[in-house]
Amino acid sequence: MGRYVDLSHRISGGDTEPWPATQVVAPFQHDPNRADIAALPPERLVDVPVEIVHMVGAVVVTAAELGPPDRFWGRAVLVHTGWSRDWGTAAYQTGAPYLATSAIEALVDANVAVVGIDSYADDVAATARPAHERLLGNDVPILEHLTNLGRLPIVGARLFALPAPTVGIGSAPVRAVAVLQPV
Repeated sequence: MGRYVDLSHRISGGDTEPWPATQVVAPFQHDPNRADIAALPPERLVDVPVEIVHMVGAVVVTAAELGPPDRFWGRAVLVHTGWSRDWGTAAYQTGAPYLATSAIEALVDANVAVVGIDSYADDVAATARPAHERLLGNDVPILEHLTNLGRLPIVGARLFALPAPTVGIGSAPVRAVAVLQPV
């Protein structure tokens, strides 16, 4: 394992996916009176200690499956479901794993810096968007469509995920990288 792990899917000019790459979602997407991409606080996206939650094969990630929330305070909580293996296929668009309302509430209560997942944060088949409403409503950015999370230790990595500082938009492609700490 190298010192750096790229957590982003590559962007291709020929992509037909509705979301062409790994992206960060800012509170502005939920409420235009909140931070847009340009106003995201760097401390939520730069040099943030990572806590990985391995949930490979889970469809719905609940608070009980996250475990004790006190370990998440101020961290980038990245949920590894294994879903990125289907990136670029029709299978990626249906039946994707997502965060249950109980998990979302636990993450908000734990005062996390950012939440990431190798899928969609919300159930794509539902009309309600609790992850976007609650996380973004509490100024917690979301990283969606991450990859290579299985290459990270549960603790011991730091996240760097910067989009271009674009004003007036709520989501943007991001290059997310984890820096592994020496053991």
